[in-house]
Order: sequence, then structure tokens, then C-alpha cells
Amino acid sequence: MKRRTGFKQRASRLIACLVLSCMVFGCGGPPAGTDDSGDPLAYAEEVKNMLLDGLQLAKKGPPELGRDRVHGLRDSLSQFPERPVGEHEATYKALLNDLDELISMYRESAQTSQINSKIDETIARAETLPGQITPAEPDD
Repeated sequence: MKRRTGFKQRASRLIACLVLSCMVFGCGGPPAGTDDSGDPLAYAEEVKNMLLDGLQLAKKGPPELGRDRVHGLRDSLSQFPERPVGEHEATYKALLNDLDELISMYRESAQTSQINSKIDETIARAETLPGQITPAEPDD
């Protein structure tokens, strides 16, 4: 009887792991017909939300965290030439320039007030991109 209980426990753990992995990683990918990789407006909205969320977190956290976030944002945005940009190419270039300036400011240990001012300026530029602002998921 004890052998059977062990089997049941292992089987239920296996099923729980499978269900959990489907919940975390998804089962089957995105729904058909939702490929917006060629849509400049969808990309603009994605960039807008990425920058707004990341820059707000950079502003709130310690300088080391802010620097790392700005580097990550810059790396993500630097791929824009391979993405559909539509009429927003100049905005993406200006945003890259803003992020480069922020990286320099962090490197030079600029005053927090100067960094926050530049972050606010960059946020204002990002807000000019089209698309809905999607609230960030809370960090747990």
C-alpha cells in the first residue's frame, strides 16, 4: 500500500509541474492572427510602455539600479532600425540620444536632480509616441 501512495504523490507532483509550466510558459504560443511585428503603431506602443515603466523605476531606485535599467532600455531600443518605425524614426533616434546622455550622467556620477530632470525629459519624449499606456505589473 505504501508503494501505491508514493506513486500517487509522484504522479500528482508531475501533473502539478506540467500545469504550472503551462501557466508560466504558455501552451501553444500566441493566438493566430496577432502577429503585429510589422505594425509601426504596435511597436511604438511597446517602446512607449517599456520606456515609461523602465524610466520610472530608474528614477525611484538607487543610482546603480537606475544605471542598469537605462543600459537595458538603451540595448532594447537600439534594435529599432530592424523594426517597423513608420513616421517615428526621429523620435526613436532622439530617445536613443537621451538614453546615451543618461548613461553618461550615471557614469560621471551626476547629481540625482540632474539625472531625474533628464529622465523626466525622456519620459515626456516617450509619451509622444502613439499607443495606450499600459500600467506596469507590480513587482513582487
